[in-house]
Amino acid sequence: MRLLTPIVAIALFVIGCGGRPARMGVLTDTVGVSKTRLGASPEDVPGRQFLSPTSLRRARRADVTGDERPEVMVEAGGGRGIEIRDLVGNRLSLIAATGYLTDFGAVPASEGGKQNLVLYTYPNESGGGTFTIMTADERQVARWDEDPAPARFAVGLWNDMAALFYLQGDVLVVRSPSGAPLARLTAPQGSRFETVQVGRMAGGLTIVLASGSGYTPYHMICVYDRGGELVYQEVRDEHAFALEADAEQPAFVVVTRSSRWRYQAQPETR
Repeated sequence: MRLLTPIVAIALFVIGCGGRPARMGVLTDTVGVSKTRLGASPEDVPGRQFLSPTSLRRARRADVTGDERPEVMVEAGGGRGIEIRDLVGNRLSLIAATGYLTDFGAVPASEGGKQNLVLYTYPNESGGGTFTIMTADERQVARWDEDPAPARFAVGLWNDMAALFYLQGDVLVVRSPSGAPLARLTAPQGSRFETVQVGRMAGGLTIVLASGSGYTPYHMICVYDRGGELVYQEVRDEHAFALEADAEQPAFVVVTRSSRWRYQAQPETR
């Protein structure tokens, strides 16, 4: 088990503390969504975010060197930063974080298919969180602070633009990779949730899947139209681990701890 300093442990508890959402079930639906259980979830779904079945170190793939082959980003111990490894496990570099690394990922760079790193650290000197966008050779591209601090973030598309998504209380914040604000979307009860995943479906609809911390075994699904209106929201029991979506289809799949669920919008929403 990974041990944290008292200050970091308290800080992570503050941004990740949970509790049962006040309202459950389908709370909004203006696009006629139907729901079907597809079967049981694969047993390995909860552990797919980690480097291996026996590791608690999160790992993600991205092409951050621009060689048209993905590298593996692995969080270093103690929130120190991330390791960049090749696909066979050789460490290429260690990117040090300027604070305690809480989350990380990659966003498209301005040139070619290369991606830039995203390091999110918490807390900063004012008690908020800090996002840093940098290249694999540690050249800073953008940096901004958020207060109150979000817990985690996701990378996706907002109206065809690459963007970062994260919950800030009951608001879903959407920013460009340069930190420019793109949208602030209503997400009732969003403060109960920690992790975020983003996908798209037919009609330009954006799907956001949020899941609670270990203290909050619940998940939330929000669907927004291109104007930012919340057209579907559901809050249910269980953690959710995966979102499967196709921008050409009026449907998506959510994988929870026990089940795979297909959500289908009415044909006219295509």
